[in-house]
Amino acid sequence: MVFAKEVFIMMKKKLFKKGLSTVLLVVSAITLHAQQQLENTMSQYFHNRILLNPAYTGIDGNKLYALQNRSYLQFEGAPVMNSISGEVLFGQNSALGIQVLNDKSGALIRSIGAINYAYRVQVGEEKYIRLGVALAFNSDRLNAAMLRPASLSDPAVQANLTEQKMYDANFGIVYNSKKTDLFLSVNRIGNNLQSEWQIANLSYLNLGVSYSIFLDANEKIIFKPISILHLYRSTWAVADFGLQLNFNQGINGMAIYQTSGNIKAGAGIKISGAAEANFYYHTNYQQANTFSQQFEIGLGVYLGGKKK
Repeated sequence: MVFAKEVFIMMKKKLFKKGLSTVLLVVSAITLHAQQQLENTMSQYFHNRILLNPAYTGIDGNKLYALQNRSYLQFEGAPVMNSISGEVLFGQNSALGIQVLNDKSGALIRSIGAINYAYRVQVGEEKYIRLGVALAFNSDRLNAAMLRPASLSDPAVQANLTEQKMYDANFGIVYNSKKTDLFLSVNRIGNNLQSEWQIANLSYLNLGVSYSIFLDANEKIIFKPISILHLYRSTWAVADFGLQLNFNQGINGMAIYQTSGNIKAGAGIKISGAAEANFYYHTNYQQANTFSQQFEIGLGVYLGGKKK
């Protein structure tokens, strides 16, 4: 009887340790998920700016854009994000947008949906101030198929598996002229006003500037530097410094350096102003904010109607 009791206690300890290790793994995965590919999509800089700032909604006219951002290294639980967004102009100065994102990383699955509205005010010849707001929902849950059976009965795991959607809002403002963009976005306003976060440490503010330099008289070769500062609540700020080179609104190349040590680079092609395809690669160096190298494929369809 004494031996049986000792065996039972030993098995109970082992099961507890397995369950605890699973919970700790889940918690660490949620923490490390901060600054992951939700904020490292490479299309956001020049081709799908609705992801960067809601005030950019409609700036390129009526369009659809889909992308997949995934780990370059294939392994179980490797990060994969799928996104699709649409923008449509209406009225004289208004635009409506919608975004749907699904992000999987290890045992964590994050779903985000947002409805954007943007309004522009003309302040000079080819000069505008654009205001945008996004009403969004966020849902984080654990993938039960990737958890050990012993951990499924843990209250913390059960609470996450049945977690309800959270609602929030983003606000953005853009000063836009023929050559210059100045932009500011305040993200996850409700979440960041709370003393305790309900989601991972994603950025609460982005501040940036871009400038277009025309290298020929016909303005067909455009050199566009860009700089963006991302602020976080519990980690160091991350700054992006990069550029895009565009030839005749058809072929483009991009390179971005992040102060975390990462480099993003890629190229794309636009066909007759109706569709585009872009391919990008993201390194994982030093203080990386991704779990591994990433690549991204983006496909856009332009439906016309761009307002000057």
